[in-house]
Amino acid sequence: MTVCPLTLRPAALPPPHPITFHSVATLVVLLALTVVGCSEPMRGGDRIVWRTFLPLEYGDAPGTAVPTEVHEALLRQIVTQFGGCTTRPGVIGYWRDPDTGELVVDRQIEVEVVCAARQRNVAEQLTLEIGRTLRQKAVYFEVRTADVQIIETVPTSGPGAPWWPFDRTE
Repeated sequence: MTVCPLTLRPAALPPPHPITFHSVATLVVLLALTVVGCSEPMRGGDRIVWRTFLPLEYGDAPGTAVPTEVHEALLRQIVTQFGGCTTRPGVIGYWRDPDTGELVVDRQIEVEVVCAARQRNVAEQLTLEIGRTLRQKAVYFEVRTADVQIIETVPTSGPGAPWWPFDRTE
């Protein structure tokens, strides 16, 4: 009998987009999704990492929360276009509004994507679309070159492919 130290079951996994509510005077929604990937195989070639932020409130309506469904739709769009992303909830940005001089504090979700360098313009256009969807005056877009590999740990198909922990029923 082989004993597997990893016994993950679908019911034991966290939801794909766990939401944590924290109440001070209002509800702050923190969305946490962790997926890494690229729409093309991650073998060789020039890669970039690009990063942006999804604010939790609409830019033109402070105090008005962006619905979780909007964030999820934007993240699905990123995953569809680039194959995956990594998010980090709980990021707080501070900046001065150039029109009013007021200090703005944004609660945000950081989004990081690895993709082929030739997809840079697509990434920039998608970031602009995200900014417009979330009604922002401006949007943060960072790009850097990357030496990234996604290392396959088990074959996923074919004869002799080991079980995948998410398919276990025991």
